[in-house]
Amino acid sequence: MVCIIVAIYQFALNRLHSYLLAGVVRLHAKADDRSALKYFKDGLHLAPEVKSLRYSGPLPGALAKLRWRGTMTCYFYIYSIFRSIATTEWKAAKSDLDSLDAAIRDLGDDVEPLLVTLFIYLSGMYCQGTGDLDQALGLYRDKKLLLPDPDVPIHSPEEQVRRDLAILAVMNSLWILQCDPQRDLERNSAQLSTLERFCTDHRNKEIQTAFNLLRATVDTDPATPQTKTKMFIRAALAGAKMTQSIHLICITLNLMCNKFFVGIVGDQAEKSAMAASVQAKKSGNKLWMSVADGLLARSFEIEGKKADAQRVMAEATRLANLALQAPP
Repeated sequence: MVCIIVAIYQFALNRLHSYLLAGVVRLHAKADDRSALKYFKDGLHLAPEVKSLRYSGPLPGALAKLRWRGTMTCYFYIYSIFRSIATTEWKAAKSDLDSLDAAIRDLGDDVEPLLVTLFIYLSGMYCQGTGDLDQALGLYRDKKLLLPDPDVPIHSPEEQVRRDLAILAVMNSLWILQCDPQRDLERNSAQLSTLERFCTDHRNKEIQTAFNLLRATVDTDPATPQTKTKMFIRAALAGAKMTQSIHLICITLNLMCNKFFVGIVGDQAEKSAMAASVQAKKSGNKLWMSVADGLLARSFEIEGKKADAQRVMAEATRLANLALQAPP
């Protein structure tokens, strides 16, 4: 009987792990894949059942299983939040953030420090996406997200993830600061120089790609020559294609269109705007869909296609309003 109870418990744990892995794989392929969300929700429904199963064995082993279950619950919420933010579903993101906060508190002193760091970073992303930029900057500047010394070696996967989150927090902060009309160009240059030591040879191509996008969009003193800007955008597009990241491809194509084809008459300009719009729709991100359709509408307008321009601009406005609807 004891063997049967242990086997049932182990089977439930394996199911929990399988749901998480399946959801992560589908999330990486396509952020708005509804099946990814289903795997995460199914895992969250299963987690309380795993907790309620009787575990026959030494007390330390039972406690370890419960901690593992609680940690897995946190990761289900974490990936669900990443998905909701990527698709601008702010109500779902806020609900899961609150649930993640409660799950972390339930773990008490047994909580992994990385989970707390992820919660802070995700909270910053939520605030940034819903327009609370001051709060987002405060979260990104939390001591848990401070950049370490780049010369200090990394000894574990957890240290690598914490360093990567710190890099992303600095990137997000730098982009937010560009909204300030009095932005500090010298500070921009210094921040980019600091990030360069972390990002240029980073093993994660997506972080390399994001850094190239940052270098192509942040104003500096002295100004970045246009030839270098083109080089950064080309490198970003190559990196986005290599990683098959729909979001990075979408952002890069929209950036290319905005930098090089706004106000230009011709088939190439229209094709560029159309390609950006197509990739934005694949990303499932309403904000980028709005940006892309806005660029496409401007391209139609300059070509004299007024009916098409009005139709696409109306859709861009509708998507923008949806993307910026934060929960109360």
